[in-house]
Amino acid sequence: MNTKSERDQKLEIVQEIIESRLGLKLNENTRKRKYINARVLFYALAYHETKYGYQKVGRYMGKTHATVLHALNNTLPHVLKENIYKNLYDELKIFLEDDIDEEDLLLYQRGISNLYSELAKKEKMIKELSLQIVSMKCEKDKINNLFKDLTHEEVEVLLDKMNLHSKVIKTQRSMNERSS
Repeated sequence: MNTKSERDQKLEIVQEIIESRLGLKLNENTRKRKYINARVLFYALAYHETKYGYQKVGRYMGKTHATVLHALNNTLPHVLKENIYKNLYDELKIFLEDDIDEEDLLLYQRGISNLYSELAKKEKMIKELSLQIVSMKCEKDKINNLFKDLTHEEVEVLLDKMNLHSKVIKTQRSMNERSS
């Protein structure tokens, strides 16, 4: 890819993928760290992989060449220490080096987005299960405290009474549901 329009398309694709993956807009006028880090990734990929100069990359993002130069020299090493940015940088760099076409890159990006979405769902399930485990442990501790000073025979009597009481509650619930 050596025509100017193809390089411009690469910039658009890189911008779209970074924005999609990180859930933000690169052109947002903010100094929040996540936006700065995303822009730094864009500058690095645009500069190194499209062979545009600092001025062209900066102008594309509405920034100066000095902003791009500063970002690449001072900020990029810190950004790449964070896994989320390092992984995204490495993924996009591979595809840009391989001279992949836009359609394949977008298809890949959708696949990765789907994987991240599935991963987020799994993480949510893990958090919910962890909360259930903590809740169950608390209940178990309460029950153990109830039984701790009782003899074996007393525990058996208590369990029988709890079982009977449970049946009474279920019967009352059933009767209430029928009468409603």
